[in-house]
Amino acid sequence: MKTTSCRARLSLIGATLLALAVFPTASEPADIRPPAERPILGEIHGNGVHRHFELVDHNPLVNPGETLPRGGNGNDIAIVRDCLYASSRSNTQGTLILDISNPHKTKVVGQIAPPGPPPSGNLLSTADMAAVESENLLIRQVWNTTAPFDGNKIELFDTTNCFSPTLASTIPLPDVPHEHFIWQGGSPNRVLLYVSFLNAARALSPLPAPPRDLDIRVFDITNKFSPLGPVAAWSLQRFGVPTFEPPDLLQNGNQGQNNQIHSMAVSADGRRVYVAQMHAGFYILDSTPLATGAPCDVDPNVLGTTDVNPNACLKKLHPNPNVRFDYHPPFTQQHTHTAVKVPNRPYVIMNDEPTGNNCPWSWVRIVNVDDTFAFEVNTSSSGVPVAPAGTLYRGDLFPQQESAFKIPENTVERCAETRATFPRVRPGSSAASFNAHKSLVFKNLIFVSWLAGGVRAIDISNPGAPFEAGFFFNKPVKETAAPPGFVNPELEIRSYPVLKDGLLYFLDGASGLYVLRYTGPRREEIPREDLFTQNAIQVPGRQP
Repeated sequence: MKTTSCRARLSLIGATLLALAVFPTASEPADIRPPAERPILGEIHGNGVHRHFELVDHNPLVNPGETLPRGGNGNDIAIVRDCLYASSRSNTQGTLILDISNPHKTKVVGQIAPPGPPPSGNLLSTADMAAVESENLLIRQVWNTTAPFDGNKIELFDTTNCFSPTLASTIPLPDVPHEHFIWQGGSPNRVLLYVSFLNAARALSPLPAPPRDLDIRVFDITNKFSPLGPVAAWSLQRFGVPTFEPPDLLQNGNQGQNNQIHSMAVSADGRRVYVAQMHAGFYILDSTPLATGAPCDVDPNVLGTTDVNPNACLKKLHPNPNVRFDYHPPFTQQHTHTAVKVPNRPYVIMNDEPTGNNCPWSWVRIVNVDDTFAFEVNTSSSGVPVAPAGTLYRGDLFPQQESAFKIPENTVERCAETRATFPRVRPGSSAASFNAHKSLVFKNLIFVSWLAGGVRAIDISNPGAPFEAGFFFNKPVKETAAPPGFVNPELEIRSYPVLKDGLLYFLDGASGLYVLRYTGPRREEIPREDLFTQNAIQVPGRQP
């Protein structure tokens, strides 16, 4: 059967489901089907093509005083009570403030102005942000990826009046940040900001000198008006792992490695940090001193050596820097993009990302990090010892992949067809990007922003056999203001999904904000109250 026929059939299925509104109840078995193919733009109607999702609202995000949707939207949205903040990838655009008190009719009510340009005059990005509602705190990350890499900083805003945030303080950064995570907890309460650093300046040398020798810096922002730090730091480079490795046929299949950290997530108790270190893979840090407030050393190792500092605030759980979950060289230079713990289960959800916009792009992996499972058998069938008696399988020390989930557009033999069918996402790009960008993770269900692949709900109740529980393909706007003249944009769902009071909020890079309700299997497991985010620990809606 030809792919075009499949897409036509998908459109018919979506329209039929919408018309009949037939959704399985909690008592009905899951309706397991192959992952849906993305229809072409002409087959997506106004309310989208979907299964087990319904569109609650779409706000195209028009800047105050303008008429076209602004486009150029960033990687994150943040929510404090009835206020939603929408980030931007462009220095010429501010952070939009939306009133979401009525989620069926969201409206733009103002903006936080963009930061002024640095001394070099380069453009800055404010694409990444996070908020902690209980702390009346909004974080906006400001970064400059162009030499001389100046003007990098973190802005902390007081959101006591969420419709009119005020700048509380600024944390100057000595290097270019990439992503961040906020941990809130402890007794007394502490708020820690973890910031990753990934940029071209660091890769000018395999082992860069200070201050570009650090992958993670941690700041204490408990008092947002007077932040402290860094109070901890971490870097594999301090232990001899280079920021990049040149192409080598035997070592990496002629695919050079970028070993910088992309992002990190922290457990609810603050004792573990899940690190996504691009081509260097995935591993876990012990952050117990930071969580408990115990005295510890900021530096991750003994200066001038590669020895492990036993009193470091951050330590690799497995002390050998070369022990990591590393699948490089993979297809199209995929790297580990994000790593998020599954609540109350011994698994981590890893999203990959391609280096460049290369088919078959990237997908989702489920990785085992169990620290309790004991081997029953200690010898092979030939009698050779394979593990001492009582050896524990420590998935947190030696993470192992359980399974992976792809969509049809991630199939290698379909690359030529997919590129021809979905030719671009932005001017200068060769094709739309089918990249599993960011996930919101619950115990048995995850929601994924898949860029041109739309929104996907994935059932992970059996970690060895995940399956699609629902999808939503939005109808893009016809034209945006940024880039100038950007007509007929593609789907570009890129933000972390955010769950507030049972509704999901997503940011499309071109077309704006989408509010969705999930109506499929396991919907009763999705909290109907409180706020759940994946780049900040929210109280009371926290996830382990």
